[in-house]
Amino acid sequence: MRITPSNGNRPKAIGAFFSDMAAAVETGGTVVFKFESAIDPSGFLMFIADGPNLDVADEAIIVAVGELNDNWDLLIDDGVTGAGAHKIALTLARDVGGGDFEYALCHDGNTALTQTVSYVSHVLPVDTILIGHDGVGTGNSLNDIYIRSITLYPAKLPADLPGLETVWDLDFINEVYTRDVTTVALADIVDKPERVGASGLEIVADPDPDGYVLAAGDLLTDFVSLDWTVVIEWEELSSTSFSEILVLQDLADGAHSVWVENAMGSGTPNLNVAEDAIIGRDLVDETLYGAGVHKLAFTRTASRIAISVDGGAAIVNTTPEASGNPIDTAGFGGFPGYGTVNGFYVRSFRLMPPVADSQLPSLSAL
Repeated sequence: MRITPSNGNRPKAIGAFFSDMAAAVETGGTVVFKFESAIDPSGFLMFIADGPNLDVADEAIIVAVGELNDNWDLLIDDGVTGAGAHKIALTLARDVGGGDFEYALCHDGNTALTQTVSYVSHVLPVDTILIGHDGVGTGNSLNDIYIRSITLYPAKLPADLPGLETVWDLDFINEVYTRDVTTVALADIVDKPERVGASGLEIVADPDPDGYVLAAGDLLTDFVSLDWTVVIEWEELSSTSFSEILVLQDLADGAHSVWVENAMGSGTPNLNVAEDAIIGRDLVDETLYGAGVHKLAFTRTASRIAISVDGGAAIVNTTPEASGNPIDTAGFGGFPGYGTVNGFYVRSFRLMPPVADSQLPSLSAL
């Protein structure tokens, strides 16, 4: 959604979004804005008021680019500069007890700034929520900004804001690698960056004992949280034997593992997920995903595992997580001491917060 002073785009929250945002002003909530700007960004992201616009409202909460304020004591200022993609996460009115309410603001993964006030917001009851403008003129409009998404959560702790909606996008074909809004060096997040070529990230077949590629650095940290959806596009080079597409392992003790394996050999072909801990849970898709390009979307959380391949219906297991050792290793193709089986290419990889099972088929569609 593009908003700039000259294009006349003046959106207003209505329906369920208005109701939920208004409730967040009173009882607490966290909002994440993702946007892109052609120049240094400025203007109102959101104008929340007890009247229809800035001129006639008596009370307002203003969420500007890098600033959160009201007409009373609240003022958090955390400037945002630079063209490109940005993320702003803020918390409204988190009840911290004793009649006090905490507000917080952070941008682009930086530490959140906070302020506690001793009053319930004076903007109640909320009459109007405007996006990207103040309802009057163009002086406070966003300056040529594309809003990519607005997401509302229950009120989060300040420490949680920098990592909200962190998304890894690794495009091995075009060699573009980002974590949320920041470009990253491949050598900082995988152990064999030299394996990238025209076909993607190469997994070398057995008998090479080092044919796998392991995650490292911040990517490994986010992987071992075990609370995500991943999307992997890969190319099988044959329709025989099996490929270990994704392996997460408690390498220290061997007491916890999560495997995504594409079995194409003798017997019934299947792409399967196996999580082994004190209580195991599994998924099986009895389809041959042979030579060629395929794509899967896989969710792993404490409450479920679910997978969709090539746009197919999601297969879900809601067995809850059993206590298991922390995962310490994540990679493609295998892991130390196991090696690999088939060789294949990882073309792209994405890691994001868990999505609804109903969204997996669209994510896995080629």
